Amino acid sequence: MFNLLVVEDEDMIRHKIINNTNWLSHGFQQVFEAENGSEAVTILAENRIDILITDIKMPEMDGIQLTKHVKEFYPEIKVIIISGHADFDFARKSITLKVCDYMLKPFQSKNLLKLVLNVKNDLIRDKGEQENVEKMKRQLQENKHSLREKLIQNLLTNSFVGDLETDLKYVEMEHLKDTPFFVAVLNIEQLQTARSEMEENEKYLFNVSIYKRLSHLLEKKWGQFSERGQIEKGYILNYKMDQIVLIVFEDIERIRHQLSKFIQKEYQERGISLTIGIGDRYNQLLDLYLSYEEACSAAALSRIHGSADVYFYHNIISNHTYYSKQLHKIVNHKIYQDLKSGDFEEVKKDVAELLAELKNESIPYEAVATAINNIVFMSCKTINEQGYDVNEIFGETGLPIFNQENNFTYKEIEDCLYSFYSAIHSFIESKRGNRTERLIMEMKEYMNENFAENISLTSLSREFNISPSYLSILFREITSQHFSEYLTNIRIRKGKELLKNTDLRIKEIAAQIGYRDAYYFSSVFKKVTGVNPTQYRDE
Repeated sequence: MFNLLVVEDEDMIRHKIINNTNWLSHGFQQVFEAENGSEAVTILAENRIDILITDIKMPEMDGIQLTKHVKEFYPEIKVIIISGHADFDFARKSITLKVCDYMLKPFQSKNLLKLVLNVKNDLIRDKGEQENVEKMKRQLQENKHSLREKLIQNLLTNSFVGDLETDLKYVEMEHLKDTPFFVAVLNIEQLQTARSEMEENEKYLFNVSIYKRLSHLLEKKWGQFSERGQIEKGYILNYKMDQIVLIVFEDIERIRHQLSKFIQKEYQERGISLTIGIGDRYNQLLDLYLSYEEACSAAALSRIHGSADVYFYHNIISNHTYYSKQLHKIVNHKIYQDLKSGDFEEVKKDVAELLAELKNESIPYEAVATAINNIVFMSCKTINEQGYDVNEIFGETGLPIFNQENNFTYKEIEDCLYSFYSAIHSFIESKRGNRTERLIMEMKEYMNENFAENISLTSLSREFNISPSYLSILFREITSQHFSEYLTNIRIRKGKELLKNTDLRIKEIAAQIGYRDAYYFSSVFKKVTGVNPTQYRDE
């Protein structure tokens, strides 16, 4: 809402301006009045004024003097001059003071209103732009750590766009632009295979405790190996719930021994299974994702060779060249996405495709066993992420495990995998109907009770222990609406009730239904209802 000040020594004209227009309905909360410039100066000192309407010829202090005072002490106030034909020379002086506009007497109230609303719109735009600039400045200063983390995440996923040198300078990492580095990943095995009954806060605390112990070790041994301070030796990032990433700007052999001791100690003292994979050395930060992918591939060997160890990617290349190629294909294969969406016909095709690729490579059986076991374990991880328990599916029979002593044929492997996925399919089909509808109902109840909170697809997925992508698919499948559309409708429906049944300001209503920005709320409200909140309230 805005405040208006009308300064006019003629009572009739002043009252006409104030009383002939319903200023409140046009967004003006208070309308102040003054008979001359001197009175106006006092009002300006005691109240927040957004738009000033002033006559030129007045006793004690005229409109030109008042405008000069406003421009000097309140430059954000917009000034509109009203004057008679005989005051034209004064009006011409007002132009040099950069007033917003002026209107000649006599005038109609509707014409003055139109002019004031135009100025108000300019004010809204200027305020919005200024607020955005100030907000961005504050956020840039307050969130330098977050920006650094986001930059590194983009580099890890090969999704960085922009001027790297500029961004590195801003987050105080420009000195590392051409510094050689290695990426190491620490996989938390318990969280990669955690069952659905493990509460989200338990997973979080489990992750944070490991992260803090590792951070403390690195800081103690090397110093300046952190996520917040000046980075010299390396950077630690709590990248995922089940994975911590290290970027090491040192000879990796100097840190390997300590990392190995750390994961051994975690297992011996706490029973925590950790695996570390280390990628190759690179010289450009734009290649961060390459070392990261290699580190993930190296860590994947734990599924065959066991956890609580450190695996180097260069050892895979030098000793077992067949590992690398297959692990890259397996980790990124679409079979897991097809499994998430429940498209088991596509899963069968994926199995055939994967086996054909392995067969065509003519690689040793050890590599085939590694590849197939990775497919099985990563499929189990995918199913667990959907909220199902793999142990409940396979019971005492256990998972199919392949090793080089068994010497399975490709046909036997294919049949075994088909049986494996068929069992998963049958189990999910038996559970999906009632379980899915009940789950969506619980989500809808949660959203109806917590719509004022900062709800997102990610936060909802955490609340119900299900992956965001799968949640989105299920929600649309059951409700025929996108998650965001459903949440918006809840908020707008509540907003309508508050608009009709309370005297709360638009800003207050927006805050109560989950919108921090009143202008954004108004935009969404109009998009949904066809009118803005003020128009809806006045209907």
